[in-house]
Amino acid sequence: MPTAPSSSAELTAGERARLLRRGLRLEYATLGWNVVEIGFLALAAATARSVALAGFALDSGIEIFASLVVVSQLRVTATPDQHRRAVRLIGVAFLALAAYIVGQAAVTLAAGIHPDPSPLGDHRRLRRPRRTRPPAGAPLSSP
Repeated sequence: MPTAPSSSAELTAGERARLLRRGLRLEYATLGWNVVEIGFLALAAATARSVALAGFALDSGIEIFASLVVVSQLRVTATPDQHRRAVRLIGVAFLALAAYIVGQAAVTLAAGIHPDPSPLGDHRRLRRPRRTRPPAGAPLSSP
C-alpha cells in the first residue's frame, strides 16, 4: 500500500485532481444521505412530538450546512481566513443546536410533555407480548 505524501507539494497534479474528485463524491454522498435522513426525522419528530428527534433532525441540517461548506472549500482554494470563517460558522450552528435542545428540554420538562409513539420509532411493536400469570390463589385450571 503506498504511503501518503507528507505535504501537498509532493502530490502530482493528477493525484491532486483524483483526490479532489474523490472528496467531492464523498461529500455529495453525505449530502444526499443527510437530505433523506432529515425528511424521515422531521416526520418522526412531528408525529411523536419528540424534542430528541427534532434535535437530531436539526443536527442533520447542520451536517448538510457543514457539507456545503466543505464542498465550497474543495471547489476553490480557500485562504486560511476563509477556512477559519467556515469552521467558525459550523461551530456557531452547533452552539445554536445545543441552545435549542436545552431550551426545548426545559420547556418540555416544565410543562410535563411526554412524546407520543411514532410509527417510525415505536419500540413496543418490537417486543413480544408477555405471558400473564393467574392471580395468586386462583385455580390453575377450570373444571
